[in-house]
Amino acid sequence: MARILLAVHNVFTEHVSGAARSMRTIMRWLRDSGHHVFALSTGRFESTRGATLDAHLASLGIAVTWRNMETACPDGTYIADGIPVRVLATAHNDMKHPDAAENARYLTLFDEILRRDVPDVVLSYGAHPVLHEALRRARLAGARTVFSARGHGYEQAGWYRHADHVLATSPFMAREIQRHAGVEAIGIPSPIDWEETVGTEETRGFRDIHQSVVIERAYAVRPAGGYVGPAAAGHSSSGRAVHRRRWGVEANHGSEPGPV
Repeated sequence: MARILLAVHNVFTEHVSGAARSMRTIMRWLRDSGHHVFALSTGRFESTRGATLDAHLASLGIAVTWRNMETACPDGTYIADGIPVRVLATAHNDMKHPDAAENARYLTLFDEILRRDVPDVVLSYGAHPVLHEALRRARLAGARTVFSARGHGYEQAGWYRHADHVLATSPFMAREIQRHAGVEAIGIPSPIDWEETVGTEETRGFRDIHQSVVIERAYAVRPAGGYVGPAAAGHSSSGRAVHRRRWGVEANHGSEPGPV
């Protein structure tokens, strides 16, 4: 079985981010299939405003073994859902203004993992520039590299220059990447664990939503009958357990349902 490293620049255990939740589910799938999986993460929250890494991990009952506490950016290890995680406690988490020193620390940890654990596959997602340098280094070390495009915005070929394989969030997005970037991508089944959703069974479906062609708003259903936005429910834009309220007339938009 393969040794698979997930290298990301965000908090591995973040609840609200649909992308983070989906990638954790993928890692569990791989683990349950017998692969050895592990992760390298940071202190950047994608969607949880005002959250701090220490408080977040403590709320989950996760104990972290820290090292390099005398530095401005310590790192630690913990286990989440049976998956070993290395975390770098970054403080500069604005992707528009990446911190050179923190990036260097991330790549030092990444190189250490490459040498010590020798992953067969390195999987990543996101726009942070340090991740694409990590994929470049992984390739040079002999690992196969996989980049997961988590939605629109990845239509340029440059996103995939260090990726041996590309995952898309749906067959539709795979075709969009092929059309715009000329890169073959695989549309994977939506990695939603239905036990983690608030939608009732009859609302559990998938759809690519393109507001420019169909005016539609999607909501996950609370058990009490209220509504919560799909991001807060933990679903990415390409796969939502939704109850839809339509605003306007639906056009022939060409999107397709995923597996239900």
